[in-house]
Amino acid sequence: MLRLLLVILLAALPLRLAAQEAGTMIVLDASGSMWGDIGGRTKIEIARETLAEAVGNLPAGQGLGLIVYGATRKGDCADIVTAVPPGPVAETGRRVVSAADAAVPKGKTPITESVRRAAQAVRFNEAKATVVLVTDGIETCDADPCALARDLEREGIDFTAHVVGFGLSAEEGRAVACLADETGGRYIEANDRDALSDALATTLAADPEPDEPDAAAPRDVALLLRDAEGRPVLNSRDLASVVLAGPDGARVGAELDYGREATARLSLAPGEWEVTAERVETAGDNTAYSALKRFTVPEGDGEVVVDLPLRAHLTVETIVGAGEPLPSGETVPSAVAGRAGASYELREIVRGAPAATRYAAGAGGFDEVVAPGRYILRGTFARTITRDVLVEIAEGEHKVVPFDFALSRVVVAALDADGKPVTRQTTVLADGPKGAGFSRGGGGLRKDGARLPFFLPAGRWRINAGQEGGGQRRSEVLVEVPGAGGDLTVTVGEGERLSETDRAALAVPNCSAVGGKTGCLLGTDTAASVPPGTAADTVGEAAGANSVAAADDAQGAGALAGFWAMEEDGPDACAGNVLAIDGDGFFRLRIYLGGATGFTTAVAGVCAPGTDGAARCTPVALSQDRRSAYVDRPAEGAPEIAIKGGGADSAELCVGAEGCKPLVRCQAADLRVAESGEQVLDAPAPVRGQP
Repeated sequence: MLRLLLVILLAALPLRLAAQEAGTMIVLDASGSMWGDIGGRTKIEIARETLAEAVGNLPAGQGLGLIVYGATRKGDCADIVTAVPPGPVAETGRRVVSAADAAVPKGKTPITESVRRAAQAVRFNEAKATVVLVTDGIETCDADPCALARDLEREGIDFTAHVVGFGLSAEEGRAVACLADETGGRYIEANDRDALSDALATTLAADPEPDEPDAAAPRDVALLLRDAEGRPVLNSRDLASVVLAGPDGARVGAELDYGREATARLSLAPGEWEVTAERVETAGDNTAYSALKRFTVPEGDGEVVVDLPLRAHLTVETIVGAGEPLPSGETVPSAVAGRAGASYELREIVRGAPAATRYAAGAGGFDEVVAPGRYILRGTFARTITRDVLVEIAEGEHKVVPFDFALSRVVVAALDADGKPVTRQTTVLADGPKGAGFSRGGGGLRKDGARLPFFLPAGRWRINAGQEGGGQRRSEVLVEVPGAGGDLTVTVGEGERLSETDRAALAVPNCSAVGGKTGCLLGTDTAASVPPGTAADTVGEAAGANSVAAADDAQGAGALAGFWAMEEDGPDACAGNVLAIDGDGFFRLRIYLGGATGFTTAVAGVCAPGTDGAARCTPVALSQDRRSAYVDRPAEGAPEIAIKGGGADSAELCVGAEGCKPLVRCQAADLRVAESGEQVLDAPAPVRGQP
C-alpha cells in the first residue's frame, strides 16, 4: 500500500509542477476591429510588436501560454483557439510570438468564454493563476464577463485577471474592467504603442517576491541576573555559564563581568530571548541551581537594561505573641537555656507531602532565596514550641511571612514549706498526665534570684517544679494559659499534687513531640501533607477547611500511633498490609512483601478495600488536626477516606459510602521519620503475627 501511494504521488508530481509553471495565459483579441488604425499603424501590428518585446523580457522559467479569439472565422462566437498551451517561457515564448504574428483579425469578440478557457488552462482552481486580456472591444457574444469574474474569484486558489484596453473608450473600458476589479487585477487603458508596451510589460511580469523587511538593528543590552528581587547582581564568581537563545535560532554565550553593575553586556537582535543560567554553590542551602528566564529586546536605540530575578525570596518575621516582634537573630530571656530565639526550616511539598530532607534552614531567623513553589515552613521558639505554616511563593516574588508563635510568658515560682523561694529550682513542663505527652525542662531561676519565663501557647499544661533533688517535696500543678501575649506567674508550694479532675483535663494533649524532645508540635498547625491548591495560612486551617471526611473523636493523634490492620482479616492480619500511623495522626499504607524483605512504605497514596474485595488505591494528600487523620482532596472519582480513633486499641477505617470498618492495633508504638525518609518504630518490638 505504501509503495502504491508513493507511485501515485510521483505520477501526480509533473502535473502539479506544470500547473505551477503555467502561471499566465494571454488572451489576444484578433477580432475584425483590430484592423483599426492608431498613429498610422494597425492595432494588430502594434499588438504583435509590443507582445514580442514583453515576452522577450520574461524569465525563462515563468509559465506562459496564448489563446487567440476571432482569427479564424467571421461571425462565430466559438472562434476561440488555444494557440500555445501553458509552459515555461523557455519553451513557449517563441511559439507565443509566432502565433500572434500569424493571427489575422476576422471575427467576433467572445471575451467571457475566452477568459474562462484561459483560466482552466492554467488550472486556476489548483494553483496561483493569471490571465492577461488584450482587447480593443467589448463582449459581443451575449455573455457576462463580470459574472464570470466573480465565479473565478470564488473558485480559484489565487486567480487574477488583468485587462489592457487598447483604444477603448471610457464607456467601453467600464464594460470589461470588471474582470480586473472582481479578481484583484488591474485595468490599464492603452491608446498608443508606448502605452500598450508598458501595459504588457506590467501585466505579464511575474509577481515580485515580497521585500524582506530590513532586519532591525541590534541593541546594546545590560543583562542583570539576581538570585531574587533586590539581591545583588550575579557575576562571574556566582555563575558557571549564561547562554542565550533568540530569534531565528540565534545562540549567544555571555561573557560574564567581574563587577556587580551587570552580569554581562551584549549586543542582541530585537525579539524574544531565553536565558539559561547555571548558578554555582556559594554559601547556604540550595545556592547552586539552574534557571530559565525569558525576556524581550524591543526595537529602538540606546541600551536596554534587562533585570531578571532567577528565583524567589522568602523572609520570615518572627512574632512571639500578641503582635510582639522579635528581630532576626535576636533572643529574649528564657527559662530554657537562658535565652530564647526562633529557628526555621523549610521543606518542599512533593506529591502532596513534605520532602524527607529539608530545603533550607535559618537559625535566629529566615531570609533565603528559594525556588518558586509550595513549602511547609516549620518554626521553633525557645527550643520548645513548633508550628507549621503553608507557604506558597511565586517566581520572582519577595514574600514576607509574619510567623506568629502566639505565645505567652509563664513564670514559675517554686516555694519551700516556709513559703520562701527554693535555692535551686528546676521546672518541667508537660502537656499531658504523668508519663504522657511532650515535656520540656528548665531552671527558671537566675543566680541573682530573677525568674525567667517559659513560652507557652494557649492550653492546659502540667508543671512539675521544686527544689532540685527534692523528691516528694516537689509539686505538680495544672496551669491553663488562656491566650497569646499574656504574662502569667505560677506560684507552686511544696508537695502539691494533681487531682483526678486535673488529670482528666490533661487527657487531650496540646501537641506532639517533634524528634524526641526538641519541640512541641502544635496540633492546630501540624501537617504531614498539604492539600493541593489550598490557600490557608496554616496547615491546621487547611485540614479543617478541606477535609473530605471528618471524625468527632475525643482521642489525641498520639493515641493512634503504631501499626493497624483490618480486623476482618483475622488473627494474622498484622502479617499483611497495614497502616502505619505516627504520633501526629498521619498514616501511610505499609505493604508486607514477605520473607526477609519485610515491610515497605507506599508513600504516594492510600489504599482502601472496595466492595468487591479488591484494594482501591488513590493518590491523596494527607492532613490532620488534634483528633483525626484526614485524607484531603482525593483524585476525581476516588472514595473518601478517614481514620477514626475510638480508644487505646480501637480505630476505624471509613471509606466513602461503604461506611466504617474496625481496625486492630498491631503495635502500640510511636513512629519517627529517619533521615532516609522511611518511618521507623521508636520501640522496635515485633509486629504481631509477622513471621
